[in-house]
Amino acid sequence: LTLCLVPESTMNSFVGKITNSFTEMSSVNIWTQDTIVQNWRGYELDCAFSDFDKADVFTKLFGRGFGYLLPVNGLEYLVTDEAGGINTLHNGYISVLIKNGLFGLALLVIFFAVNIARAYRVAKQERSYSRQLGGGDCCL
Repeated sequence: LTLCLVPESTMNSFVGKITNSFTEMSSVNIWTQDTIVQNWRGYELDCAFSDFDKADVFTKLFGRGFGYLLPVNGLEYLVTDEAGGINTLHNGYISVLIKNGLFGLALLVIFFAVNIARAYRVAKQERSYSRQLGGGDCCL
């Protein structure tokens, strides 16, 4: 119902951005200002992986900290007013990797996995209770 109320031009723009996001994430070997503007997410991802590759072992394990600005070769003016780099990347997992390292990323994955497992157990338990009370299959 909501999609029916959205103007067609807005919907076309939204669909275009979604379909472009898949190609935008691809890494380009030679970055020009035009390809950077058209594929900013891919460029910042390339900068993040390059920055991570150059880091020492301690930094790879524990990250650079929450205040770290990822250098984007002086092109941060395209997306922010901050000088020296960008604070937040479009890809949250890579942001966690850069700022908190492999340890922080592992903790995030463990956090998600534990919560998904708990939700599954609760849903399974609710389903069991529902059957005991004579209800049908309303949950997982």
